[in-house]
Amino acid sequence: MDDDQQDAPNPTAGVHFIIDRNAIAAARLDEILERANSLAWHDLHAVLAEHHSSAEGGQAALALAAAITNYHFVPTDRIEPFRPIAVLTDGRRTLVPQDLAEEQVAELSAVAAGLKHPSFRALVCDVCWFLDRTRSELGFLAVSSYCDCLDAVANGSGTFGDDETSPWDFTAVEFFERACMVAYSLGWHRPEFDRLRALIQHVRLRAFDQRDTRGFDRVAALDLDRGVTEASIIAGEAEALAKDASFDADTRKELWELAARSHHLVRDEQAKNAALISAAACLVEKADSAQPSAMLEAAFLHKAIDALRPIPGTRETRDALHARLREVQPRIRDEMTSHSHETDISELVRKAEEHIQGFHLGDALLALFVANGRPSKPDTLRDQVEENKSKAPLSSMISVDVHDHQGRVVFKAPGRGGTKADQEKRVLYDVAQHRRIQRDFLVKTLIDPMRRGIAAAHLVRYSLLEGIFAQSPFVPDGHEGFFAVGAMRFLAGEDAEAFHLLFPQLENSLRHLLMLNGVDTTKVNHDGTQEESGLSKIMTAFSDDLSIILSERYLEKIRMLFEYRGGPSIRNEAAHGKITYFGFWGSDIIYGSWLILHLALIPLVPNWDDITAPRR
Repeated sequence: MDDDQQDAPNPTAGVHFIIDRNAIAAARLDEILERANSLAWHDLHAVLAEHHSSAEGGQAALALAAAITNYHFVPTDRIEPFRPIAVLTDGRRTLVPQDLAEEQVAELSAVAAGLKHPSFRALVCDVCWFLDRTRSELGFLAVSSYCDCLDAVANGSGTFGDDETSPWDFTAVEFFERACMVAYSLGWHRPEFDRLRALIQHVRLRAFDQRDTRGFDRVAALDLDRGVTEASIIAGEAEALAKDASFDADTRKELWELAARSHHLVRDEQAKNAALISAAACLVEKADSAQPSAMLEAAFLHKAIDALRPIPGTRETRDALHARLREVQPRIRDEMTSHSHETDISELVRKAEEHIQGFHLGDALLALFVANGRPSKPDTLRDQVEENKSKAPLSSMISVDVHDHQGRVVFKAPGRGGTKADQEKRVLYDVAQHRRIQRDFLVKTLIDPMRRGIAAAHLVRYSLLEGIFAQSPFVPDGHEGFFAVGAMRFLAGEDAEAFHLLFPQLENSLRHLLMLNGVDTTKVNHDGTQEESGLSKIMTAFSDDLSIILSERYLEKIRMLFEYRGGPSIRNEAAHGKITYFGFWGSDIIYGSWLILHLALIPLVPNWDDITAPRR
């Protein structure tokens, strides 16, 4: 142990002190990793962590290997493909490759080629190449090792876990994506990557032959991205699968869109438009199956109309869908609150607190984002305020100044006993304080512990969340990615990123809900230009229309959290850059992100099991 290790309060292998190549070899990592019977890094991490806790020697090398296998893998990110698996509210986080000392990277580079486990070898080579691009030989070896893993899964000699046994499952496609990313950096057309290109073609054709639509869609999209196979061939394969009515509407829509994209690449506009029309027909089919929910039916009809709008010759079809949409819109009433399922969700909350790690991922997400979500009535809080006033009359007689982060007075709450307007102003302030206490309690006792439990127990994938949010009438078409990435950041505890992704979507989603209900939120300026209404205007000028959709419970909660100057006013504070970096880990910000996700997911509760069920 060197001086740096001695000085560090909690010395970390590879960061505060160096594990040399001899110590790494002596740890016999390949023998330990064979016990995982899996190529998935999270399975390797579990075996390494378990062995580290019971090992008598070589703990430092095992700790280093466990840390390397515990990154959050984002294969399509050129800048940060290996992120922390968790970020704590105080700013602490798990390790990332950039934390490794240069000397440790050199030692890892020296042993990388000799590692026998293909998945661990791919990871170590990739990390070392990522940190030092001059080590091109490690980049080539990383791609080759990724191919070794994919070959093993394709021939049945390896898996990515019990649930991922095919070469087109999620983790396999992530390995494909990362291998392609590294190969592009080193020179995509080099002969060293012929094997990778051949593997992509082989797996795509195998998924097509087995009629595995999900696998085909994943690998074919990757194939198109990298230009491996002629686009017209992929278009024909996608259309052949899309014409099979035994597949669900979502699957057929994705296949038609893949075909349209392929036709676009070869500049066949007629075939492209025909495929897009078929994709829009799948949305109409979704609208048919959404009944009797008027809100969901209207959302899918609107998506179908938007999909058809740029396509020539679809005016008649769009007019018919518009007429149907106008018939549906008046039936949208209180659907955001009619799906509360209070008894069942309360049971989910109780179980989530005790056994969150035993939950299926879909049930865990439901418990986190929907449970305890229905806010108390504003009138109920007013009654509590009046009761508190009667118990402590002197406290309510004292005026209160509210300060921003810079110490400036931004709001004055008068004491009780003044004019009627002053009394109402004080009541609103007291109600806001009750809301603050409720938010803080929920974040600390439910939301934060539950999201940590989900992040620890489940591998949450972008594709799953994107598919869920794409079904929500709260999420405009094309915006599901913001919600999916925002939810992933939220679950990981990366609250600054989560809020900045989700907060702008609130205003837009409220406009979208009003539009689905037939309300136009645009305003015409004096010079004839049109402008969308902002959040403040939406919450005031369109409050009656919104109350039909969301109910006053939710509107009051949004006002108190985002708009009201006597409260946290996080809209103003965030928009003007007044919140400090670590301020985004406060209860108000965390609750704000949670509330936006809650509003997006609560309409999906009646069909939750179907929406979250894995599709192949």
